[in-house]
Amino acid sequence: AAVAASPEDAVALSAAGGAGHGVSGAGEGGGSECYGPLRALLLLSSAEAELDTQYQHLEAQCCAWAALSGLTADAPAAHGAWSVLARTLLARNALPNDCGEGGEGGGRLAWASEQVEEDDFWRYRRSCVQELWQSLLGGVGALPVAQLLAAEAREGAAVAAGGGGWRRLEAALHLSECAAPALLPQGRRPTRRRLVSAGGNLRAASDSGSGGNGGGGNGGEAAARAVRAAETSDAFADTAEQRALAPSVEAALSAACGVGDGAPPYLRAAALRCIAAFAPWLAPAERAQALQGCVQAVLRSLGDPSVGRHAASAFSAICCYGGCAWRLGTDATLQQLLPPLLAALEQEPLASDGEAAETARSACMRLVVLLPPASIAAALDAIASPILASLPALGATLAAADDAESIAAAGAAIAAALARLRSVAR
Repeated sequence: AAVAASPEDAVALSAAGGAGHGVSGAGEGGGSECYGPLRALLLLSSAEAELDTQYQHLEAQCCAWAALSGLTADAPAAHGAWSVLARTLLARNALPNDCGEGGEGGGRLAWASEQVEEDDFWRYRRSCVQELWQSLLGGVGALPVAQLLAAEAREGAAVAAGGGGWRRLEAALHLSECAAPALLPQGRRPTRRRLVSAGGNLRAASDSGSGGNGGGGNGGEAAARAVRAAETSDAFADTAEQRALAPSVEAALSAACGVGDGAPPYLRAAALRCIAAFAPWLAPAERAQALQGCVQAVLRSLGDPSVGRHAASAFSAICCYGGCAWRLGTDATLQQLLPPLLAALEQEPLASDGEAAETARSACMRLVVLLPPASIAAALDAIASPILASLPALGATLAAADDAESIAAAGAAIAAALARLRSVAR
């Protein structure tokens, strides 16, 4: 990975911030006390060094950048310092060029770099990148960071499409995932109980509307109110900041959805994690098209052994938000969703990964409970029938087992099938 912040960047920034560009204090004139430490940090982070030493330098600076983030937010010249840090992170967040896909099992990286240990790199990503990115958000605000990530995602996607490698796009999607909590409005995440309750209210309203009151204008009105309440239950504020952020978030999600089925597993996993992180953003009704694109990208990946677990988590994240769930939980949409979802549940990796399969199945049930009464039975039958059909064969296997190990394995398979039935019944 190239060093993005050159010593020249830091020297130029030092000269530009030498006078009159400090953070305003509580009194009339602002001092430049915080700008000296910023210049020192930039010189440290941009020093030429071996790759592993670069990572160590940045990890050592995490606390200092975090301490300065609140002091420099109103200093125009300081934004140049954060820009240098951002470029440094974008470059050093990328996987080393000599590490490629095709490792053990098809879903692991073939680590070839001799400059940095694999464990050190992932530790750096888990801790240092997250902390520095949060400091960056505190230093310049959400909008500049979102715009930077959107541009990086678009350029990374263009490079990948042109055969120039996938690491830049993977790094941009990972940083977008890290930034998501700061870019999203703080809505209320609906629980399964709230969705089930809302579904029951809607069915009751629908029943009363079609019952003995001559056509039920009041019942239909109540149903419409229930739908509207569910769509707005996430309490997302339509603020000027959110409207300004929307194009950048949409660009990041578009890049994530554009990752093809034949892409390296690490890139596909990063795309699915990015979709999951921005699931709340998809809840408002005006983003129905973006929601559809994300759902299709997730469904394509459910049956892939290398990324099925990530796809199940992304599907669950989308279905957790009322606005998303109410648009997906319709007859027409579920008729499209159920076949690929049920097919994925019967093949690897979900067939042998009980936790991931339960995640996907529970997410599907969040949608089923929102169907009108006449449609629920058919949907439940479609979900439960494959499980019920497997029980006779599992019972025969148990009856034919003649040793403790075989009996235990057959019993575990039956228990797993019954657990799947319980998840549907629940």
